[in-house]
Amino acid sequence: MFKSHKKHHFFLVFVIGIIVVAILGLFKALTLTNKPRLLLNIPKSYHAVGNLNIKWPYGTEGAIMIDRYGIISQTPHQQPIPIASVAKIMTAYLILKNHPLHLGQNGPDITITKNDVKIYKKDLKNQQSVLKIAANEKLSEKQLLEGLLLPSGNDCATVLAKWDDGTVKAFVDKMNKMAKLLNMNHTHYADPAGVRLYTVSTANDQLKLAQKVMQIREFRYLVSKPQATLPVAGTVYNVDYDLGKDGIIGIKTGSMPQSGGDFVFASNQYLKWKHILILGALLGEYGERPLMDALKSTIKIINQVKNNIHLSQLFKKDQKIGYVKFEWLKPIPLITGSSFYTITWPGINYNIKFEKNPIMLPIKKGSIIGYIDVYNKFFTKKIPVRIAGMVKKPTLIERLKSILRI
Repeated sequence: MFKSHKKHHFFLVFVIGIIVVAILGLFKALTLTNKPRLLLNIPKSYHAVGNLNIKWPYGTEGAIMIDRYGIISQTPHQQPIPIASVAKIMTAYLILKNHPLHLGQNGPDITITKNDVKIYKKDLKNQQSVLKIAANEKLSEKQLLEGLLLPSGNDCATVLAKWDDGTVKAFVDKMNKMAKLLNMNHTHYADPAGVRLYTVSTANDQLKLAQKVMQIREFRYLVSKPQATLPVAGTVYNVDYDLGKDGIIGIKTGSMPQSGGDFVFASNQYLKWKHILILGALLGEYGERPLMDALKSTIKIINQVKNNIHLSQLFKKDQKIGYVKFEWLKPIPLITGSSFYTITWPGINYNIKFEKNPIMLPIKKGSIIGYIDVYNKFFTKKIPVRIAGMVKKPTLIERLKSILRI
């Protein structure tokens, strides 16, 4: 009697246990998470071995970059030094920002005053770089910018500064405020033409400005002109004698006996089918002919860059980079949605990370579930990641199977 009761009690506990397990299993199956696990096989970074050692002319300060990709090379321990007529890049940048021009437009006319001519004659006597002007001559905004950027007229800088803000001092204040906005932390402007030795900058700072100003189409057009014809001065020529060589399309030269030859430059290049814009700054080139030496050195620097940069494929389209795993399914491959080519050079480093999108069921085959981000402080590129199969909402049977693992 006692044994029979004990068997009955054990059987009852066993049945209750089975029911509890079944209820728990059913509950777990019904509440099974739809969140997948991602198993990725991508590196955290890309690093090209070696170092790019550009041979900068002795005693100069320089920096060179590929626009939108980053600095390739720079001289160490950069210090603010006089930049001469390179200062006119900022003058032109502010004028075109405050008084935009479109291609084919000349802008408003500006009348040359007797005082402007007086300043011109004084600058001419001091052997400064000037544009010939006459009292009551009318020059358009575009013509004054041509006089500023091609023959590098200091008097044009003064006329434009007063036209923009009433006084040269007020305009120079604008120049310094803009320098701060562009994080040109080692730059100070004392005048709009670069005549004063207190107008100083670094090569790195000038690249920050070059990036911005080359986004203005009218500026790119102006600095690429070999010559222009003006009412009183006649035909004037661009003192950028490297123009057209090695893809050079600008930007601005500068030279003073106290500061040497300077050149902030832009060069169009192609790697296979990809266009790149090289931006560089070379400051403080001394020699018998400082400006010509700076121009010659620039060609050598560009050639060194061309020999060391490559178009590299970091990811191929449909490349398998991992799997997505739902609890009720076998792993489904994840593939890249596009190929990714980028510019590389010895020493370049790109960070790589995966950015997941919210995943909602059902998922169509080929849906984008996230992006691979390739980036550094200058550059970011997103590569879509697609799922190689379709995912439906799980049925109750599939849920139970995932729990029972059958």
